[in-house]
Amino acid sequence: MKATSWKIVSCFAAIVMVVACAPTPSQSAPAAAPPSKCEIRFSAWCIAEGAYQISRVLASDGVHDRIWTLSGRFRPDSKLVVFEPNGCNAGYADKAVLLGVEKAFRWQDRQWDRISVRLKQDASCDLKILVPVAANDPMEWSYSSGLPLIRTCTKVECPAQNLGDLKSQIGPKR
Repeated sequence: MKATSWKIVSCFAAIVMVVACAPTPSQSAPAAAPPSKCEIRFSAWCIAEGAYQISRVLASDGVHDRIWTLSGRFRPDSKLVVFEPNGCNAGYADKAVLLGVEKAFRWQDRQWDRISVRLKQDASCDLKILVPVAANDPMEWSYSSGLPLIRTCTKVECPAQNLGDLKSQIGPKR
């Protein structure tokens, strides 16, 4: 074959390859990762999959029933602590509403930012969430990754609404 003919055949083969590899309108976008599920589920809220470690202890403060502690894999001291009242066990949540942020709250000989979130309008399920003070938490797992693991359950299935959705309100108050 002459050099000119070979170039034409090579160019034609390259065009065929591009056309063959190009997505057609009937092909859909790549499949997204499956949605995460609740690892621990209550009536009004749940803890979605994604924490490296989750622990539960009974509260002794007379207000809350349980204290949940979540941590990440690479920074186990970056904990997210959830104080849960007993009212979260009966009935679904209405909507997560930020009640306030208390800076430099002292608990267990450590400084935390305490975030108060109301899940039920009747105030029977007001979660108190502790995250390390930003200056003491360089990887800030608890705020950036842990907070979105806490989901609001407004029906049998817990939708994708999570407390990470409140970060735009929480951030300026920290």
